[in-house]
Amino acid sequence: MATSEHGVGFEPADRLAQDGDSVRRRFWIKFKKVMAQLPFAEDLLAAYYCAFDPATPVNGPFSADFRWATLPDVQTTPIQFTDGQSKVLGALWSFEGEAVTAERIMQRAGLESAKPSDLFKVKAKDKGKPGPAAQHAAYGALVVTQQRAGLYAMPCAAAGKEVAMT
Repeated sequence: MATSEHGVGFEPADRLAQDGDSVRRRFWIKFKKVMAQLPFAEDLLAAYYCAFDPATPVNGPFSADFRWATLPDVQTTPIQFTDGQSKVLGALWSFEGEAVTAERIMQRAGLESAKPSDLFKVKAKDKGKPGPAAQHAAYGALVVTQQRAGLYAMPCAAAGKEVAMT
Protein backbone atom coordinates (compact mmCIF):
# COMPACT_ATOMS: atom_id res chain seq x y z
CA MET A 1 0.00 0.00 0.00
CA ALA A 2 1.47 3.33 -1.04
CA THR A 3 0.91 6.38 1.09
CA SER A 4 1.38 9.99 0.12
CA GLU A 5 4.00 12.14 1.80
CA HIS A 6 1.37 13.46 4.21
CA GLY A 7 -0.71 10.30 4.44
CA VAL A 8 -1.78 8.67 7.65
CA GLY A 9 -1.35 5.10 6.38
CA PHE A 10 -5.13 4.48 6.26
CA GLU A 11 -6.19 4.38 2.63
CA PRO A 12 -9.75 5.79 3.00
CA ALA A 13 -8.42 8.75 5.02
CA ASP A 14 -5.61 9.32 2.54
CA ARG A 15 -8.13 9.44 -0.35
CA LEU A 16 -10.26 11.98 1.54
CA ALA A 17 -7.21 14.14 2.25
CA GLN A 18 -6.48 14.36 -1.47
CA ASP A 19 -9.97 15.65 -2.31
CA GLY A 20 -10.52 18.66 -0.04
CA ASP A 21 -13.31 20.15 -2.17
CA SER A 22 -15.36 16.97 -1.97
CA VAL A 23 -14.83 16.75 1.78
CA ARG A 24 -15.98 20.37 2.24
CA ARG A 25 -19.07 19.88 0.05
CA ARG A 26 -20.09 16.67 1.81
CA PHE A 27 -19.41 18.25 5.21
CA TRP A 28 -21.96 21.00 4.55
CA ILE A 29 -24.58 18.54 3.30
CA LYS A 30 -24.17 16.39 6.41
CA PHE A 31 -23.94 19.39 8.71
CA LYS A 32 -27.24 20.81 7.47
CA LYS A 33 -28.98 17.46 8.02
CA VAL A 34 -27.97 17.04 11.65
CA MET A 35 -27.46 20.63 12.79
CA ALA A 36 -30.80 20.98 14.54
CA GLN A 37 -30.14 17.79 16.50
CA LEU A 38 -26.65 18.65 17.74
CA PRO A 39 -26.28 20.63 20.95
CA PHE A 40 -22.64 21.36 19.99
CA ALA A 41 -23.30 22.42 16.36
CA GLU A 42 -21.79 25.86 16.98
CA ASP A 43 -18.55 24.29 18.31
CA LEU A 44 -18.42 21.96 15.32
CA LEU A 45 -18.77 24.90 12.95
CA ALA A 46 -15.98 26.77 14.77
CA ALA A 47 -13.73 23.69 14.48
CA TYR A 48 -14.42 23.53 10.75
CA TYR A 49 -13.38 27.15 10.24
CA CYS A 50 -10.27 26.66 12.35
CA ALA A 51 -9.28 23.70 10.16
CA PHE A 52 -9.84 25.37 6.77
CA ASP A 53 -9.31 29.10 7.36
CA PRO A 54 -5.83 30.12 8.55
CA ALA A 55 -7.12 33.53 9.68
CA THR A 56 -9.61 32.10 12.20
CA PRO A 57 -8.92 33.62 15.63
CA VAL A 58 -7.67 31.03 18.14
CA ASN A 59 -5.51 33.05 20.56
CA GLY A 60 -7.68 36.05 21.32
CA PRO A 61 -7.74 38.05 18.07
CA PHE A 62 -4.91 35.94 16.56
CA SER A 63 -4.80 32.85 14.40
CA ALA A 64 -2.94 29.85 15.84
CA ASP A 65 0.34 30.88 14.18
CA PHE A 66 -0.08 34.64 14.88
CA ARG A 67 0.10 35.35 11.13
CA TRP A 68 -3.44 36.83 11.16
CA ALA A 69 -5.43 39.03 13.51
CA THR A 70 -9.10 39.92 13.45
CA LEU A 71 -9.50 43.47 14.75
CA PRO A 72 -12.79 45.01 13.56
CA ASP A 73 -11.86 48.38 15.12
CA VAL A 74 -8.73 48.55 12.93
CA GLN A 75 -9.80 46.84 9.68
CA THR A 76 -12.91 44.94 8.59
CA THR A 77 -10.94 42.04 7.09
CA PRO A 78 -8.29 39.95 8.90
CA ILE A 79 -4.83 41.52 8.99
CA GLN A 80 -1.92 39.41 7.76
CA PHE A 81 1.50 39.82 9.41
CA THR A 82 5.01 39.09 8.18
CA ASP A 83 7.05 36.23 9.66
CA GLY A 84 8.97 38.60 11.96
CA GLN A 85 5.84 40.40 13.09
CA SER A 86 4.08 37.11 13.87
CA LYS A 87 7.08 35.98 15.94
CA VAL A 88 6.96 39.23 17.95
CA LEU A 89 3.20 38.93 18.49
CA GLY A 90 3.57 35.28 19.54
CA ALA A 91 6.33 36.21 21.97
CA LEU A 92 4.25 39.02 23.49
CA TRP A 93 1.27 36.64 23.79
CA SER A 94 3.42 34.07 25.60
CA PHE A 95 4.12 36.57 28.39
CA GLU A 96 0.36 36.55 29.16
CA GLY A 97 -0.01 40.31 29.46
CA GLU A 98 3.05 40.76 31.68
CA ALA A 99 5.07 43.92 31.03
CA VAL A 100 8.51 42.85 29.78
CA THR A 101 11.58 44.43 28.22
CA ALA A 102 12.19 44.61 24.49
CA GLU A 103 15.26 42.42 24.93
CA ARG A 104 13.20 39.56 26.42
CA ILE A 105 10.57 39.83 23.71
CA MET A 106 13.08 39.86 20.87
CA GLN A 107 15.05 37.01 22.44
CA ARG A 108 11.92 34.86 22.72
CA ALA A 109 10.97 35.77 19.15
CA GLY A 110 14.46 34.82 17.96
CA LEU A 111 15.00 38.14 16.21
CA GLU A 112 17.89 40.61 16.12
CA SER A 113 15.96 43.90 16.12
CA ALA A 114 16.36 46.24 19.10
CA LYS A 115 12.66 46.58 19.90
CA PRO A 116 9.35 45.05 18.80
CA SER A 117 7.99 48.25 17.28
CA ASP A 118 10.82 48.29 14.70
CA LEU A 119 9.13 45.47 12.81
CA PHE A 120 5.83 47.33 12.59
CA LYS A 121 7.08 50.67 11.27
CA VAL A 122 5.75 51.62 7.85
CA LYS A 123 8.69 51.97 5.48
CA ALA A 124 8.80 54.89 3.03
CA LYS A 125 8.24 52.57 0.05
CA ASP A 126 5.10 51.16 1.75
CA LYS A 127 3.46 54.50 2.69
CA GLY A 128 -0.12 54.53 1.50
CA LYS A 129 -0.36 50.74 1.18
CA PRO A 130 -3.17 49.24 3.26
CA GLY A 131 -1.28 46.14 4.49
CA PRO A 132 1.63 47.84 6.29
CA ALA A 133 -0.65 50.58 7.62
CA ALA A 134 -3.02 47.95 9.07
CA GLN A 135 -0.11 46.03 10.63
CA HIS A 136 1.14 49.23 12.27
CA ALA A 137 -2.35 50.14 13.49
CA ALA A 138 -2.88 46.62 14.87
CA TYR A 139 0.38 46.81 16.81
CA GLY A 140 -0.71 50.15 18.25
CA ALA A 141 -4.09 48.74 19.26
CA LEU A 142 -2.71 45.55 20.84
CA VAL A 143 0.56 46.53 22.49
CA VAL A 144 0.91 48.90 25.43
CA THR A 145 4.32 50.53 25.65
CA GLN A 146 5.95 52.35 28.52
CA GLN A 147 8.77 54.01 26.59
CA ARG A 148 10.75 55.47 29.46
CA ALA A 149 11.02 52.09 31.23
CA GLY A 150 11.30 50.20 27.94
CA LEU A 151 8.43 47.86 28.82
CA TYR A 152 5.92 46.26 26.46
CA ALA A 153 2.74 44.33 27.24
CA MET A 154 -0.17 42.81 25.37
CA PRO A 155 -3.16 43.15 27.73
CA CYS A 156 -5.45 40.97 25.63
CA ALA A 157 -3.13 38.01 26.37
CA ALA A 158 -3.69 38.29 30.13
CA ALA A 159 -6.68 35.89 30.12
CA GLY A 160 -8.44 37.48 33.04
CA LYS A 161 -5.32 38.68 34.82
CA GLU A 162 -4.98 42.30 35.82
CA VAL A 163 -2.06 43.90 33.97
CA ALA A 164 -0.10 46.69 35.61
CA MET A 165 2.42 48.81 33.71
CA THR A 166 4.73 50.21 36.40
